[in-house]
Amino acid sequence: MKSLIDVFRMKEINPKTRASIIISLGKCLNSQDPAYIDTDPLVYELVFILDSENKILENPHYIYAAREFFKNNTTEDVTMLLSRCQVSINKQIKEIEEQIEGLFPDSYEKHKLETHYKGYLSIRDEINTIIKDKKGRVDEN
Repeated sequence: MKSLIDVFRMKEINPKTRASIIISLGKCLNSQDPAYIDTDPLVYELVFILDSENKILENPHYIYAAREFFKNNTTEDVTMLLSRCQVSINKQIKEIEEQIEGLFPDSYEKHKLETHYKGYLSIRDEINTIIKDKKGRVDEN
């Protein structure tokens, strides 16, 4: 984890390059030891700070890992990112629905896609809940 922070603090290197290194380093740390702490939430936050246009911010795996980040952060940038994530997830759900239509009912591929589909629906529901909670907090103030 310290190595991720060290790369984040390397001001001599372009922020987009640092974001790319952090993503790669996070993957290496996660695969190094299965019992190791999951770096994905930290990777997500650091990449968000360095490169708010990075495609990893719309990746369902990282969105799911960063849900506490979304819940606890009320800045306008994070709210806009949530909307981007919502669009990205909905697009992926639509693509899976189209792929499932043409498959045989009991095929392995269909089962695999349905599993991904359920996961994406769950992430979408979680994003929608976070957005509603954020709107409730804004309305209260």
